[in-house]
Order: sequence, then C-alpha cells, then structure tokens
Amino acid sequence: MTNTGPPPAATNKNQPTISTGSSLATTTSSAASDLTLVNNPIISIDTENLLCALRNNSLQIRHNASESNVPENEEMLVVNNPATVIPPLALLNSNNTNLIQFALAFSQFSPNTQNHALSLISNNNNNVPPILPSRILFLASHELPALSSSSDFSYSIHPFIVTLAKNKVHLPLTLFTSNSTRKLHTETTSLKQNMVYNSLGIKCHILNLTQFPEEAKIDIVEWHEGWQWYLVFLDTHCEIEIATRWRDHYHFLSAHNDFHINFPALLQFDIEE
Repeated sequence: MTNTGPPPAATNKNQPTISTGSSLATTTSSAASDLTLVNNPIISIDTENLLCALRNNSLQIRHNASESNVPENEEMLVVNNPATVIPPLALLNSNNTNLIQFALAFSQFSPNTQNHALSLISNNNNNVPPILPSRILFLASHELPALSSSSDFSYSIHPFIVTLAKNKVHLPLTLFTSNSTRKLHTETTSLKQNMVYNSLGIKCHILNLTQFPEEAKIDIVEWHEGWQWYLVFLDTHCEIEIATRWRDHYHFLSAHNDFHINFPALLQFDIEE
C-alpha cells in the first residue's frame, strides 16, 4: 500500500515545526525524560503518530478481510529535531508494559471496536472528556403517541360500595376485583339488598355480600386487582394520611420475599388488619 499524505489531523499542526524528513533517531534517556513534561508539543506529535499507527493497523485488518473501498495508510508526522521523537514502533517495543498490553489488546479488536477506541483516545488527547455509554435504555422522545382503544374504558367505584362504607360495613377485597366490579355495574337491578338500621336508627338498604366470593378464598391475581381498586376508593373517600397508610400497607405485603409461597399467611394478616 502507498502513502497518500498526512492525515487530516496534520492540517491543524504548526506547519513550521513539521518537515518531510523520514529518518528517525533512536531514543536517548534525556529524550525519554522530556516526554514526561506536561503540554510538550513533542508528546502531542508522538501521540498522534501512535494513533496513526493504530489506525493503519485497523486498515490493514480490513484489507486482510478483503473489504472493498478501504482507504490507504496514513503518513506519520515528523519534526525538525527527530532526536527528540520516539517513533511509535519504538514505543510499542519499549519497556512500557502498559503500551505493549494496549497494542496487543488493540490488535484483537474488531474494526468497529478499534475505531471506537481510537475515537476515545483522540478525545482524551485533545482534553475532551470521553463520551461514556449511558445507562438509560428507553427515551421518552422515542415513544410514539398512545393509541385510543376500547381498553381505555373502565368502571368507576359502584355506589353500593360507598353505601356499605357509610354504614360502617367491612369492605372485602373481593368487592373490588374485575369480576365483582363488572357484576356490580351490569347486574345492579338483580343484586340482593339487606334492610338494616344504621347507627342513627335510620332504616336503609345495603348490598348482600353473600353474592360475592369470600375474601379468605381470593387468589393472588384477584388480590392485586382488588387492592388497585381499593386504593382508588381510598384516594376518593379518605383523608390523604389514611390513604397513604393503606397504600404503604399494600406495598409492604406485596414486596415480601417469597410472596407466592407465603401468600396464604399474608392474606390472613391482611384480612385481620
């Protein structure tokens, strides 16, 4: 492969300090110590050469894989005083264990991974913080508008339940399941009522609860369903403090370890509360 010219990054270099010479001297101990200086332009050029060598290695992998339209190799940068420059190969063959390990690992990367690694290194060389992968997997901006459908329809809390509460009758969770809610709204006229006297001695009619399943026989799915509607009822007819306590009670039970196994005991505790 032939070299076609300096990489695009070279156009931003200080041109008077760059020549077309090709000879590079070996590294001296004083030159190695110079590389520890902060903001040394020689370090910047040498780092650019190291990146160039890595990019060329990536191009060679693509050539070996018979990929079409692969660009030609980039030409490395040199300076007027080459004695102060450590060639990339010398860096990779030196005693710098970190660089050796990096070069060996880099050669095993796929072309896409190599390009990503070079991008991170280039950003860091220019004092630009690397872009780290985000933990956010789903963005609100990517969501589509919700479509209206028949599933948007739901029943409200039935007045019979409110009447029971007004007359201080215990409200079993079975009254708030999907099946019971549907029954209350679709079979209202056929449901049995009991005649009772309330605490004020006034005669009134309340729902006969024997028409609904026993609370102690509710299953896990119905238990969750019942709680969701019961919380809606509490939000509407209780003070905030009371509704919050019952919501905390539900969360405490539903978050219990081995909930499925311990459900019978948790249900009994729930009923007693």
